[in-house]
Amino acid sequence: MPNVVNTAAGYGSLSTGIFNGEAWSTLMNWKFYEQSLVRAITNSRWEGEVKQQGTVNIRNRLDISVNPYQRGAKINYQELTDTLVQLKTDQAELAAWSVDEIDLNQTNMDIQKELTFDASQMVSDAVDINVLANIYSDATSSITQSVINKVNVLEWLAIAYRKLSKLKVPKRGRWAVLPPEIIELISISDLKNASLSGHGSTIIDGIALNGKIKMKVAGFDIYESNNIATVASVFRCVAGHPTAVAFANSFQKSKKIDLIDSVGEAIQSLNVYGFKTTKADALVDMPATT
Repeated sequence: MPNVVNTAAGYGSLSTGIFNGEAWSTLMNWKFYEQSLVRAITNSRWEGEVKQQGTVNIRNRLDISVNPYQRGAKINYQELTDTLVQLKTDQAELAAWSVDEIDLNQTNMDIQKELTFDASQMVSDAVDINVLANIYSDATSSITQSVINKVNVLEWLAIAYRKLSKLKVPKRGRWAVLPPEIIELISISDLKNASLSGHGSTIIDGIALNGKIKMKVAGFDIYESNNIATVASVFRCVAGHPTAVAFANSFQKSKKIDLIDSVGEAIQSLNVYGFKTTKADALVDMPATT
C-alpha cells in the first residue's frame, strides 16, 4: 500500500507522487528463545554407550564397612549386594511442518532454513522444560517451601549449599537454576554489588550468555531460566551438581518429504534422548514463592 506524506490543507500534488513501491525483506523479524542449559547442569558420561545400545545399566559403587581391629578376634566378612540405575533414551520431541510449493518458489528467502532453525531452538526448549520438570522431585534433600525476598534470598541459597556439603557433594561445579523473579531479588540483595564478594562489577553486569551469571552466589553457578517448573504458583527451583543427572542424545534426524495430498514439501525433525537422576544426593529441591 502506498505511503502518503501528510500535506497542508489546500495543497495539491501530482498523483504519481504517492505510488512508491513496497519491499519484502529477506531478513525475518527478531524472535527470542530461551537459552538451553541442560548440557550445563547434567553430565554425558554414558552418552556413547547409550547411542550404541539404547539402555545402559549403571552400577552404583558399593559401601564397604570399616570396623576397629583387635588381634585374635574373629573376622566377619561383609556380604555385598550391588544396585544399579538405568539410563534409557525413552524421550522424544518432534517438530513437523509443511510448506506449499508456490510459497517455496515465490518467496525471496530460504524459508525452510529459517523454519528449521526455529524448530531446533524450540526442541531444545522442550527438552529443558522436560528435564527441569522432573529432576527436582528426585532430590534427596529439600528446603521447606519459602517466600523469598531480597533479605532472605542469600540465606536460602546458603541452606541449599549446606545440604549438599553434608552429603559430601563436590564443591566445584555446583549450580542453581532460578527464575527471573528470584534473580531480580539477588540483584537487589546485600550482594547487589559483586565487589562485596571480591568481584569488580555488579550482579546485573555479570549476567552473560546462556542465562549464566559470571560469578558464584553462595557457592553456586547461577542459571536463569523461564523453564523452571511451576506447581500451584510455586517455583520448583533446583540446585545441584553435574554428577546428579545423566543426559544422552540418542539421535537427531530431519527428513524432507514430498506431500501426497497437496503440492509442496514437509519436514520432520525428531530428537530422541534420555535423562536419569543417577545421584540424588547431588540435588536439592527448593520450592519457593516471591
